[in-house]
Amino acid sequence: MLKSSLIDSRTRRHLVLEGALTSPWITELKIAWEKTFAGAQDLALDLKNIIHISANSGETLSELMSESVRLSAGGVFTKHILRKLTRPKGSVDKPGRTAAQTAAVSPNAKEAK
Repeated sequence: MLKSSLIDSRTRRHLVLEGALTSPWITELKIAWEKTFAGAQDLALDLKNIIHISANSGETLSELMSESVRLSAGGVFTKHILRKLTRPKGSVDKPGRTAAQTAAVSPNAKEAK
């Protein structure tokens, strides 16, 4: 489930997200982003209360960053994901894994050995 809230200030418009950023909520994020940020100049997406980010969400967040949307994170895992997404495409974090693939792993998920 994903909850979104809009907060306007004099200098910036914030879209605050809470919950899991997974399918079908990725589509909802794109729709909310298009409606919320249309015409705004200083945009921010608050991910401080996100508990899971899927691989598809990572791609969407990368797209938003390329559109100059500011992303903020509070938790260690979410900050880690954002750092991975800002790496150049194709850079390898673990053998055989790109940064985007590594970013999609949930902090509670166990990898198969």
